[in-house]
Amino acid sequence: MKKAILVLTWLFVATSLMFSQQPERKLTLTNVAGNVYQLTGMGGNMGALVGPDGVLLIDTAAGPVLPQIKQALAAVTDKPIRYVVITHYHFDHVGSNAQVSKEAPIIAHENVRQRMASEKKLPALNESYPPDAADALPAITYNGSMTIHINGEDVRLFHFANAHTDGDTVVYFPKSNVVHMGDELFAGSYPFVDVDNGGNVIGLADAVDMVLSLVPPDAKFIAGHGPVYTAAQMKDYSAFLKDSVNLVESAMKQGKTLDQMKTEGVLDKYDKMNGFIKTPQFTDFVYRSLQDRKKAPIAD
Repeated sequence: MKKAILVLTWLFVATSLMFSQQPERKLTLTNVAGNVYQLTGMGGNMGALVGPDGVLLIDTAAGPVLPQIKQALAAVTDKPIRYVVITHYHFDHVGSNAQVSKEAPIIAHENVRQRMASEKKLPALNESYPPDAADALPAITYNGSMTIHINGEDVRLFHFANAHTDGDTVVYFPKSNVVHMGDELFAGSYPFVDVDNGGNVIGLADAVDMVLSLVPPDAKFIAGHGPVYTAAQMKDYSAFLKDSVNLVESAMKQGKTLDQMKTEGVLDKYDKMNGFIKTPQFTDFVYRSLQDRKKAPIAD
């Protein structure tokens, strides 16, 4: 146990040092559509809407790297960051919050502020993190939905309860026809579903379907991790989630234990999705989601 704690502590410190001591690291900025851009290379994928009113930034990377964020954005705008939207509370999406809060208000679902202000425990990953500093917390919170009017876009924020976490925000740019999914989309790999903090695979599938019903069929989707997706790829992602649930539920009805499902490889057909999360662990996420089915509403 002591060895495990030491290893986790070392990983946390190493991650912090990596982002604090490597100013030469650069983000990659790519245009998705319209005035919406994706920034990749330092944790979860960020998004940015640019225009004459300034920048609306989505998420803030996995470390205090605001100078690198500004450097990347300088390629397409000389305007300041006006608003910041946080898709959820995980460290790889909020790393520059304390820096950027001095320049622009941070917006998130109410549950994100509550989780960031508390000790964060992720038993599924054998990890825990202390409460975030006060200046890293969202200054503006919402419940249900919210609209930000900037750069000619009516940017719509939707909260989907019990999907990746219990505080997920999906950001839709109607004019540019782009959706930032946050970690409700791990493009090309198994998603990490934070079942210990309100996440649920059934709720995640419902959220994906709801988003698809709200946007045009030619919309583009920024993932929390992985490449930009089309609507067709999103439908495949939804089908994969639902089929995984059906396969595990069928095994449960046959009286099989979780260990038996892992040994027999009930989800082995999706081994190609192995990435950060492997098939046995995703099987666990689905199993626990079915046990907590009552906790998986689409939205509040």
